[in-house]
Amino acid sequence: MSSTNPGQRPVRRWRVAVSVGFPGRFVYPPGEDPTKGPPSRLIPASRFAGRQSGKVGDYVLTLDRDANGPPMTIQSLWEPLLLTLDVEAVDPQAALDVTRAPVERVLDDFMFRLQMPVPVGQVNVIDATPPVAIGQERDFHISGPFPRWKFFASNPMDNQTEVLPRMRDDYPPLSNSYQRSVDWYVKGLNASFDADRFMFFWVALELVEAGRDARPRIPYRASCGHEIPTCPVCNTPTDKLAAGASIQEYLRELLGVSAPDARKLWDMRQMVHGASDLEFGSTKMNDLPDLVQLLRSAVTRALKEAMGINQADPPTVPEQSMWFAQTGLGGRRGISEDDLR
Repeated sequence: MSSTNPGQRPVRRWRVAVSVGFPGRFVYPPGEDPTKGPPSRLIPASRFAGRQSGKVGDYVLTLDRDANGPPMTIQSLWEPLLLTLDVEAVDPQAALDVTRAPVERVLDDFMFRLQMPVPVGQVNVIDATPPVAIGQERDFHISGPFPRWKFFASNPMDNQTEVLPRMRDDYPPLSNSYQRSVDWYVKGLNASFDADRFMFFWVALELVEAGRDARPRIPYRASCGHEIPTCPVCNTPTDKLAAGASIQEYLRELLGVSAPDARKLWDMRQMVHGASDLEFGSTKMNDLPDLVQLLRSAVTRALKEAMGINQADPPTVPEQSMWFAQTGLGGRRGISEDDLR
């Protein structure tokens, strides 16, 4: 039974089911001996050990075959499974928020042990507050890929490219740093997830910024806070490159990024160092899609200049863009037998 608190919405029990792909394997056909040569054909077979449960903190998660999933084939050697758990929350979105950490723990553990990414699909959330029976109308929500920031991908809608691009008559040479920047930029374009895109675009930015003149330098600062401009033994200057100040200056003064946005980009860059305020569940990661677009826009302008492309000509990548990431569907439907497995 759902509980109520004065002035608050009732807390209900939600059944959350996450679609997961589990890798299969190839085996010899029945009756053929592996020790006596190659097989006559390969047979796809399961690596899933059967229905199983495990605890993450106070939550019990169950992994089982998806009775409604497609069969595993040679072309798609992934077996459809469902990872389910029950959580207490006031609505489907709150249920998803509660679900993230335990589901992430199980999926990350499997990926580490399998040494491969496990595909994660849609998530189904339905009100399973007892008493519940097949056919009862209950609130539900279906969303696209399970919301995990490290496997989150936004799709910008306002970037513009040439409709009928042709080969150039002549390709001007690029300096080594700009060519390496293009390499990393293209890796960013090919990356599947926003976290990877940001890191690749950032490397591209650092490469074009490193080649400029008059990068700011600062003297050595001791742990007590005092600056030591020269070595007390040999009088050699102790100044060193101020990486953060330098790249933010480049973003502001040469690429037209506002000071607050340049700071946000530098702060997000700290995720590659495991910054504690960018941990799993941090609300700062909600800004990642917008910062990826902002960073991509800045690097695009820098590379267009190096390639001799007019900034008004495509490709145009605005600093801000509408984007979409996943679809959702909600409402009420009848409880099915599968919901109660």
